[in-house]
Amino acid sequence: MIPYTLRGGLLAVLLLSLSASAGPLSRGGWGQLEWTANAADAGRGGTGLAISDSLRIPLRNPAAVSGGRLTRIQLGLGARGLTAIDNTTSTSDVTGSFDQFYLSFPLTWNRVSASLGLRPWSRMDFSLRNHDSNSEGEEYYEFLKGSGGFSLATVTFARDWPAQNLKVGLETGLIFGSLRQEYSLYHVQVAPPFDVRTNYRLGMVGPSLRLGALWQPTPELGLGIAGNLPTRARLSLDRESASNNDDSRQALGHVNVPLTIDLGAALRQNTIRWLADLSWSDWSSTQLAGNSAADLSLARRQDSALSLALGVERLHEDDFTLAWYRKWDWRTGLRFEQGYLAYNKAALLGGADEYKDVNLLSLGAGCSIPTRDRLGWMDLGFEYTLSGDKAGLGLEEQGWRLHASFAGSDLWFRRPVYNR
Repeated sequence: MIPYTLRGGLLAVLLLSLSASAGPLSRGGWGQLEWTANAADAGRGGTGLAISDSLRIPLRNPAAVSGGRLTRIQLGLGARGLTAIDNTTSTSDVTGSFDQFYLSFPLTWNRVSASLGLRPWSRMDFSLRNHDSNSEGEEYYEFLKGSGGFSLATVTFARDWPAQNLKVGLETGLIFGSLRQEYSLYHVQVAPPFDVRTNYRLGMVGPSLRLGALWQPTPELGLGIAGNLPTRARLSLDRESASNNDDSRQALGHVNVPLTIDLGAALRQNTIRWLADLSWSDWSSTQLAGNSAADLSLARRQDSALSLALGVERLHEDDFTLAWYRKWDWRTGLRFEQGYLAYNKAALLGGADEYKDVNLLSLGAGCSIPTRDRLGWMDLGFEYTLSGDKAGLGLEEQGWRLHASFAGSDLWFRRPVYNR
C-alpha cells in the first residue's frame, strides 16, 4: 500500500509540472494589451495574471502563440524550497525543493503558428522527520526522504482570423518521470531500532490537453478563455521492504488531473489598463480533498503612475494578496521597470485541525537596460520576502528571487527559504 503522502505529493508535482508560479516582476504581452506572465508561460505561448504563488494552473492560453515573431526562443529557470516546523502535537520537520528548466521554440507561418515546448529537466527533493508517541506512551521517529524528476514536452498549434480578431489554440503535452522515496520507522524502546524500512520508486507517464481562445473585438478590449481537460496519468510502483524482504512491482492505476477553466479580460482606457482573470478547478475527481477551487485576480496599471493589483483565492486555504508597483524613466537610458509591495494573508491548517493565520510581506524592484543593437532590452529584477507568524506556528519565511531577460530569452530563478 503506497502512503497517501506519496500520492498527494505526486499529484502536487504533476500540477507543478503543468504550471508555474508567476509574480509581479514577470512580463508578457497579449496583442497590444500588456499582461503579466512568467518566462515559462510566455515561452509556451501563454499569458496569465497571477500574483500568488499558490498551487494552481494559471491562465496559459495556447491561442496566444498565434501572431508571434517568426522565431523566438524562451529560456526559464525556477527553484523553490520549504522548511516547516509545527510543534502543536508533535515535532516534525519538512524540507523540500523544486527546480525546473524551460525551453521553447515558437514559429509563425502566415496565419498558422506552432510552438515546441520542452521542460527537459526538473528535480524535486523532500524529507520529513517526525517525533511522536503512540497511545501506549512509546516514542518513535519517522523518517521519509525522496527525490525525483519529471519532464514535459508540448506541441501547440494556433490559428489566427484577423477579420474576426479571433485566435484559437490547442496544446498537447506528455509528462513523464519518476519519484523515489525511502521510509523508515524507528522505535526508541525496541531493538533492532529500525522496525520498517521501505523503498519506493514511483513512475508516471500521462498526457495533457489544453484549449484556448482569444477575442479582441476592439483595440481597447480583449477577452480570453482557456482550460485543461481532465486527463489521467498512469502510475507504476517498485517496492522493496527491508523488514520482510518483499520485492514487488505493481501498477497503481491512474492519478487524475482536474478540469480547470480560466477566464481573462483586459481593458485599456488611454494610459490605464484593467486586467482580470477568474480560474475555477474541479478537484472532486482527484486524490485531494475538496470539490472546487476559485481564484479571482484584478490589476490596474497606468504608465508612470501608481498601479494596483488585487487577488483573492480559495484552495483549501484563504489567500488575500495586495500588490502595487510604479514605473519611472530616466534619460540616462536606465529605466526603473517595477517596484512593488505585496501583502498575503493565508490560513494554514494546524495540528489541532484549526486554521491559523500567517501574514506574508514581499518587497520587489526591477529595472530595464536598453542595448545598443537590435537585441532589445535587458531586464533585471530582485525580490525579498518576509513573513510574520501571527498564529504561533513557529513558521517564518525569508526568500529572494532574481529575474533577468535578454533579447527574448528569459532566465527565472527563485528560492524562498523558510526557517524557524
